[in-house]
Amino acid sequence: MSAEAADLGNYAVDFLACVPPSLVLHDEDESYSIPGRTITQNGGTVWDASSSDVREHYPTDRDALRIVQYDSCRGLEGWCVINYAFDDLFDYKYQQWLSSPQDLGGLFDTREELAAAFAAQWSMIPLTRAMDTLVINISGRQSTVKDALRKVYERRSDFTEWMKI
Repeated sequence: MSAEAADLGNYAVDFLACVPPSLVLHDEDESYSIPGRTITQNGGTVWDASSSDVREHYPTDRDALRIVQYDSCRGLEGWCVINYAFDDLFDYKYQQWLSSPQDLGGLFDTREELAAAFAAQWSMIPLTRAMDTLVINISGRQSTVKDALRKVYERRSDFTEWMKI
């Protein structure tokens, strides 16, 4: 995909990759995303803002893929956006709502319905970051998110692709 983007005049910095907390590791003195570490170990360049010291400076290398955690993606865009472990994001936001002390009533009857609504609403933020191409990575496990995305693909296979890698 990056060769195709380069042919169109885009660089890695024009891309945006989002990761959930489950893909961020914290060693003694550093934090990094698993995709970012994998890319750098294979000779690529990243601006991995899952590390707080990296976030202090904006990306200046046009060949560096920008990586942020989902919680930080609001307001950012990319020609191509890669949403890593998107089903983990949904689970993370679902659990985040369940563990919060708020008691928000309304249209839903149960805490689980409220948590699912919160997670679904929050999931729309990274789904709207792409200007041209959106890549959604999901795990191999069963999930509500995977089932919903599969239904979208089945209804809109004229402009979506479902790939297993």
